[in-house]
Amino acid sequence: MKAKQLIKKRALQEFHLKWGVFRSVLDWSVIVYMVLPVLVILPFVYIEAWTDINLYWNENLPYFLLVAALLLLASSGNFRTFLLEADLLFLIQKRALLRRMKQHGFLLSFVQAFFSTMLLVVLALPVFAQAYDASFTEVLSIFLALLSFNLFGMSIRRIAKRKWHKWFLILVSAAVYLLLIVNMPPYFLGSITALLAIVIMSYHLTRTANTTRATLKELEIEREEKNKYIKLILNFSTETEKPVVYKRNTPYLLFRNSENIFKERNSSNGLLELIFKAFLRNKTYLISYYQVVIVAIIAISLLPFWLKWVVFLCFVFFLNSWLKNLFHKLTDDEFFSVVPFDPTLKTTVWPRFRKWTMVPAVVLTGLQLLLLMLFQLFT
Repeated sequence: MKAKQLIKKRALQEFHLKWGVFRSVLDWSVIVYMVLPVLVILPFVYIEAWTDINLYWNENLPYFLLVAALLLLASSGNFRTFLLEADLLFLIQKRALLRRMKQHGFLLSFVQAFFSTMLLVVLALPVFAQAYDASFTEVLSIFLALLSFNLFGMSIRRIAKRKWHKWFLILVSAAVYLLLIVNMPPYFLGSITALLAIVIMSYHLTRTANTTRATLKELEIEREEKNKYIKLILNFSTETEKPVVYKRNTPYLLFRNSENIFKERNSSNGLLELIFKAFLRNKTYLISYYQVVIVAIIAISLLPFWLKWVVFLCFVFFLNSWLKNLFHKLTDDEFFSVVPFDPTLKTTVWPRFRKWTMVPAVVLTGLQLLLLMLFQLFT
């Protein structure tokens, strides 16, 4: 089988795998009542953004915030080779076939990066045109810069061996690209970033495709790419989520050196302390909690006045629902089959657990919303 046919076959197999995973989680009710309405409403929202951008974007926000958000969204993806572990013995002996497979995989990765970057720019086009009066040349130069940054980030993920090295280099490169986009004239920006994109692709198609030194790293990237959508769904689906095997002995932030949180020892306080410490010592739960709060803070900061309240109310409703599901999951842990508790305690412990976890986030976002309202009223 030729390399092009092999890449095409494996790309289709991966697409069917991802589609099967999504179908197993998104049942017909979610598709009918959530996905389809969103797909119907989005075109009207996009058209309305062209007529009145103030409904969706604050013109007083600095230009670099929009560019920084696009750079953040563009920093994804990997250079794919579609190699399997079973290919090692055969393909290493077939160097020519291995080289052509890598070249086709890199070209497919470039096409994916090209269209994903184009989609980002097209979605942000009303903001560029209506809020900042950007010309076609400026938008084209930003597109080339985002594409170049995407390819550069994909190269960093391929080279970096440690995660903190990878994220540090990507953040530094994002800061450099942000300075270039904001300060450099469009013609120079487009020319330099287009040239950099050509250099990156030429290097991978010639030098990287001819070497086998990074084969183990390529296999690791392939495993991550195949599993990332499954992990994403498992993290956000309470029905299919897998329990975390590794847990810390101390919390990440609060009560790191504590023995007992409550001075009064009774069944209700004991159960609340167990649940609360289990929450603080679980990395997955904490990251999800921080992500929800950070997304709400960013949305309230960027969206127009009337949408801020909608986001805030949706945030309160969603956080309450998520924490309630989390509370039931923690109280249904296998630990309590060994150390049982009175089920009636749930009705008294749940409001207190919600107060400890939900009130700080709601107060933080509420104060932010109030300060933004006062700022708009007095300016």
